[in-house]
Amino acid sequence: LPVLAHPERSNEVWGHPRRLERFVERGWPLCLNASSLHGDPDRSPPTRTMWELLDLGLGDLVASDAHRATRGPELDRAYRLVADRVGERRARAMFDGSALAAPSVRASR
Repeated sequence: LPVLAHPERSNEVWGHPRRLERFVERGWPLCLNASSLHGDPDRSPPTRTMWELLDLGLGDLVASDAHRATRGPELDRAYRLVADRVGERRARAMFDGSALAAPSVRASR
């Protein structure tokens, strides 16, 4: 199963987040990057795009991109931001992976 990782970082998606709908319709999960949530949406295209994706109901997972000690996972902070925006139920599924095990959740968007 292909998982599309941090699509919010693609300049092909900036300003056109609905371009990802064709992949979602194929059942391919979108994995958003926790660190993309922490920027300024007015100055950061990835941050703005990530919030647009969430508002459109797109995005199945949130993961860290913590490749080194100076770039921590920030998952607790990201969880709080997502839960405040989309609600605890959806946020929990995006962070615990249960969204992948429940095709009906994807179909009910």
